Amino acid sequence: MPYLNTGGFVTSFALVASAAQTVQIVARGPDGSERCSFMQPMSTGQHVAILAATELPCMVGGEGFLDFIGQDVGLSAVGFTAADEGLGAFTTFTPWGILASP
Repeated sequence: MPYLNTGGFVTSFALVASAAQTVQIVARGPDGSERCSFMQPMSTGQHVAILAATELPCMVGGEGFLDFIGQDVGLSAVGFTAADEGLGAFTTFTPWGILASP
């Protein structure tokens, strides 16, 4: 999922797990290099909403991509980028990628 934390924009995301698992969230720079990461344990049916820069301080003042790596296929996510400075901009992203191993 792309993120943008410059020019008054902030990124947040929400996760829901239909199966208990620990999710690794990795912030990457525009070149794909890992900047920082954290682990989010989730129980079955749990929903979490996270202001990304709170858990991933390397994202402050930057842009790039987030990876959501779950241990089970029962993981869904949505991302939000909003302009906090009254600009009225609001965008949602549906993360995508490999849903299951062949």
